[in-house]
Amino acid sequence: MNPDTLDVTAASLPPAVGNEDDDEVENGDIPSPPQLARAPTSAYHHVHDSDVGSDSDLEPEAPRYGALPVARFPIGDPNLPPVSGEEFLRRVRAEARSLPSVVASSPSAQVINTRPDQGDLDLDTGSDDHADFNDPRPLKRRRTVTTSSPASAPPDSISFPFPTPTTPVVRSWAQAILYDFERLQSRLVARRQSLIPVGPAGVPMSINIQQAARNLLPEEVEQQVPTNLSEEAWRAFLYPSTIAADATVGSANDHASSSCDPTTSQGREAICRPIFLLSLTQRALLTLIQYHTTWIDDMVPRSLLIDMARVAYALLVGVDGDVLSMQGAGDVRELGKQCARVMLHVETAMDQSAQELDEDGEEGAVGDDEQQEREWNEGKKACLALRIVLVVVSQKFGQMDLCEFVD
Repeated sequence: MNPDTLDVTAASLPPAVGNEDDDEVENGDIPSPPQLARAPTSAYHHVHDSDVGSDSDLEPEAPRYGALPVARFPIGDPNLPPVSGEEFLRRVRAEARSLPSVVASSPSAQVINTRPDQGDLDLDTGSDDHADFNDPRPLKRRRTVTTSSPASAPPDSISFPFPTPTTPVVRSWAQAILYDFERLQSRLVARRQSLIPVGPAGVPMSINIQQAARNLLPEEVEQQVPTNLSEEAWRAFLYPSTIAADATVGSANDHASSSCDPTTSQGREAICRPIFLLSLTQRALLTLIQYHTTWIDDMVPRSLLIDMARVAYALLVGVDGDVLSMQGAGDVRELGKQCARVMLHVETAMDQSAQELDEDGEEGAVGDDEQQEREWNEGKKACLALRIVLVVVSQKFGQMDLCEFVD
């Protein structure tokens, strides 16, 4: 035998590994894999014995638990996001078991929410009150205003972004204007709800609100209301003094000019009533706002300018800001800008008139002084009426940049 060669025999080989397993495989038995060592548990990686899936998870008497058992997995570090779906389920199950089945709220924790159509305005105090079941402190009540005096209960939830906070008189005045506007809107909503009939089962019936309100108009007013949205017809209905006596409206449906007395203001008085506003659609209200943007001009007499501002204010009360489109918001904004321009022009004319009156001194006649004083008072009232419309447009319709004209 060559000494350099190795004699490999069966006796020199180590015993074969898994010979017994091979026998088992031949007999048709599959060996089970070796059991893995359980990962060590720590302060964060722990397992609850109660979380192990059992037959109780499938019982209908335990609705809090899952329909299928979840395998044993550690819930991981609670301060870190779960790394798997199983870990997330384990956290949800552990949190559900740590909370009581029923959470009862004390009577002092109820939030009073008064609907506007019930007559009271729901004015939030501005605090962020969120329901937290882990916080034992009771929730704060929302204040409800039940008085009709705006001075005794100003709306604290309305903020005014004035550049200088040294105008408390103007601030309270604007708050009173907005309070009255919200109160009128609440009355309009309540009036609309009263027109909806209720069926036998207490379910409100579907009707045409505009037609139901139109049926309640006085007969003399209903006969004069234009049947379409013609600008000339509505101008003759609202402001007949601006239409010449021999002017005719070139439409068979526009019969307002022939039935309106130019010396009366029956149309202006009618449109300021809630029932008349309910008879108009949102499209008609926005169209009339567009017309008033054109009609309100610095050349209009001061007395008529006051009436136009009043009608524009009534139209804004009827506009539903919750469903206002982008085009409608643009129409309301143009009305506010036009009121600001005319107001500045009237104030400038008043300043020039006052300066001329001071320069004349005692040389002017008594009649001229009375005439100038009368014009001064009318101009002051016109500016006040336009400023009211401007406050409503800027604060209630999201045109906050127009607040700089309210001073």
